[in-house]
This record gives sequence, structure tokens and C-alpha cells, in this order.
Amino acid sequence: MLSNLKQKIAIGTLLLSTICIPTSAEKRTVEADGEYVIGYAYEESFAVASERARADALRNASEQAGVFVEGISEVENLVLTRDQVRTISANVLQVQGEPKIWMETIEDGKSARIRCHVVAIVDDDNIASTLQGDLGKLDEAVQKYKKLEDENAKLIAELEELKNKFNKSQNDVERREIIEQVKINDNQFLSRQALEDGNRNYYQNKFDAAILDYERALSFDSNYADAYYNIGEANYMLQKYTASVTAYQSATRLNPRFDDAFYNLGISYSALKNYQSAIDSYQRAIEINPNYSKAYNNMGAAYENLEQYDRALQCFNRALEIDPNFEIARENRDELLRWMRS
Repeated sequence: MLSNLKQKIAIGTLLLSTICIPTSAEKRTVEADGEYVIGYAYEESFAVASERARADALRNASEQAGVFVEGISEVENLVLTRDQVRTISANVLQVQGEPKIWMETIEDGKSARIRCHVVAIVDDDNIASTLQGDLGKLDEAVQKYKKLEDENAKLIAELEELKNKFNKSQNDVERREIIEQVKINDNQFLSRQALEDGNRNYYQNKFDAAILDYERALSFDSNYADAYYNIGEANYMLQKYTASVTAYQSATRLNPRFDDAFYNLGISYSALKNYQSAIDSYQRAIEINPNYSKAYNNMGAAYENLEQYDRALQCFNRALEIDPNFEIARENRDELLRWMRS
């Protein structure tokens, strides 16, 4: 192995412009309400309905937090996309205490309205530190946030369709089957909310708490590959690399096309100095996504550690073919070339 060569693996590669944390950082309180109408005929539980109302309240609180995010970014002349603002807003919320939940009877006697009131703190320091962080991490957070939004929207649409089918059905057996499908929908919804709670803790560097939330997500949906993936990320941040490997392996078993899970599995193997397994994992990521430039770069770094320098150089060159602006790959390649010529 090259003793005088420091390979750089790609985790997050580009940095946002650095801003100055406000000298008089504020902690602002936001309060928001949410609601959900529970139908008795569908045998919906109060606990799940309460969680749906809480999710609605948190979305409304996040919108309020977005005003502060936009304010800080404008003061510092930073241009954020709408998705970035929404993602930061959702992740900086610090919910205070337990949400207030109550039920109001609806006159039709067939349903009730569950209401929820949440109080949360938005810390300017947390917003500023997020803006100071690397763009790769923020972009990943945006992708996760949008994916969760899409999944939740799909579950809401599915629930409405099930209720419509139930209302139109005259068959008791069919209605029973629909009720069972509603329960499955409930569990999938609860798993997504637990994952969202975990993401909020993760991006506030509360990694142990995040893992507990992700495990709670799995308790509702044991086949939720994203929950295992996020457990892998949190364990990696805690430098628990063996646990990280185990979690990513579970994610890839559940989703064999999960290129990012294979990629992060490679990073975890590299942290354990198991470079051949890291290479195998990066290769799997590349088979799924042939333009995965970061996987090529990291595979090159692993080959260097195995003293297979020609292969390492090929990997760095391939990473740069895919992304000519990939500075980490360029630095790795140039350092390797200087060493090989010396």
C-alpha cells in the first residue's frame, strides 16, 4: 500500500458557500394544528388517526419554519431551491413535549375529527449549520424528503380508494378484506412517519435516537429497505462500521436494485479495511447505475489500498469520464500518477 498517498473517498463532495452563523442566534417557537377524520366503519384505530393528525400538524409547522430558513438564506445571499427550503424546515424542527390530541364528534355519527396541536422550536444555529454543511448531504436529505412525500401521498390516495370501495361494496367478505388492507396501509403509514422522525433526529446529529426511530419503522414494516439503509447511515456516523455493514446488507437483500445501499456498504467495508468486499460492493452499485462516478472513485481508492495501482488509475479515469468536474477523483488520479512516475 502507498504510505505517502492519501486516497479520498467520496461521501459528500461539494460544499455550500460558507455563511456566518448569526451572532445573536434565535430560538423561535412555532405552533401548528393538524387534523384527520376517522371513519368508524373502517375500524380505524384512534392511535393511527392521532398519528395522521400529528403528521398534518408537523407539515404545517414545517411550513412556518420555512419562513425562517428563507429569511436566513436571503440575508446571506444564498439561493436555495424550494425543495431545499422544505427539507431543511422539516429537519430543523425540535418538537417540544407530547402533542396535544383531542377528538371532536361529527354530527353524522359515523366519524370523528381528530385534532392535534404541536409546539416546536426552530433554532437559527441549526439552520445555519445545515447551510454550512456539504451539499452532498443536503441533496441526499432532499431526495429522502421527496421520496417520503411521494410515498405518503401514494398511501393517502390508496386509503381513500379503499374507503370508496368499502362504501360501494355490498359484500361483507369483500368489506372484511378491505378493512384488512386498511390496516396494512396504516402500518405502512406509521413506518414512514417513524422514518421521518428518525431523519429529523439524524440531521440534528442525534444518531442513537434516529436508530430507535428507524427500528420503530421496521416494527411496522419489516420489509422497509429504506429503514435499514438509514440505520446503516446512523451507525456509520457513530463509527459502528460492523453494524453499518449488517444494516446495508439487509437493505440490499430487500431491494437488490438499491445502488446507494451497495455504495454505502462499500464505504463501510472500507472503514473496516475490508477492501475486496468494498470493491465488490462498489461494483454492484455500478452494475445498477453505470454512471455512478463516486462508486468508481471509491473503488479506485480501495484498489490503491490493495496495491493494484493500474486498476485504481482506471477507476479514477472512469470517474472523470463520467463527471469531468469531480475534483476528488481528479486529486486522487493526479496524486497516483505523480507517485507512479516518481
